[in-house]
Amino acid sequence: MVKRFTRQYLTWENAPVILTVSDACILLRMNETTLRKNLEKGSIPGAKFGRQWRLEKAEIQKMFCERSTNVPNNNTDGQNRTYRN
Repeated sequence: MVKRFTRQYLTWENAPVILTVSDACILLRMNETTLRKNLEKGSIPGAKFGRQWRLEKAEIQKMFCERSTNVPNNNTDGQNRTYRN
């Protein structure tokens, strides 16, 4: 039996290695339709098995780390700042 998480219990620390779309939506705080559109476009890494998408947790985390370090520098003082939540 596969353990299903609810919004309040699923975190990056206890998430499974392979995520379903619903798990990824909880972690990314993203609407399911939006996530599916991004998967279809290829802007979020994932693999489709039949009619179901699967996402690898490590790939999603890596993608967001790469994107957060590529934030354009709009500071007038010349200092490069990267903001992470």
